[in-house]
Amino acid sequence: MLDAKVRPATVADTEALLVIESRCFTSDKISPRQMRYLLSRGVALNTVAELDGKPVAYTVCLVPGQQRPARLYSIAVMPECQGRGLSTLLLTSLIEQLRQRGCQRLRLEVRASPSPARTLYQKFGFTLLKKLPAYYEDGEDGLRLQLNLLNGTEQS
Repeated sequence: MLDAKVRPATVADTEALLVIESRCFTSDKISPRQMRYLLSRGVALNTVAELDGKPVAYTVCLVPGQQRPARLYSIAVMPECQGRGLSTLLLTSLIEQLRQRGCQRLRLEVRASPSPARTLYQKFGFTLLKKLPAYYEDGEDGLRLQLNLLNGTEQS
């Protein structure tokens, strides 16, 4: 059983989250300035997962208001901790927090190529809204997915 602690991320977590970011992504990275901003503004819901008191995974979700969909901006898990259920734990926690806030929809963009991330989102019931040609810095296509937080199905 995974013994991870999930808690709100704070500005004090900036450096640790940037390390996770740099270990997980080769392009389209959150800059240090962006990370500080996202961790210090009320429009983002940020969560960190810790193992043995050390941050090893995080989510950043933009929450513009009840009528507009929340947007999962980033989810990242240290490579050596992947496959242990941390993404599932973080996404489950995020969805519950969004429901408590009255959010109706959660959207995200993901690379179009098959990946564990796409499998995770499919497991949670995200559905395709739109294909995004050449969406990423490296030219790869993206997919915009959505989850209806009221019942787990797409809502436009």
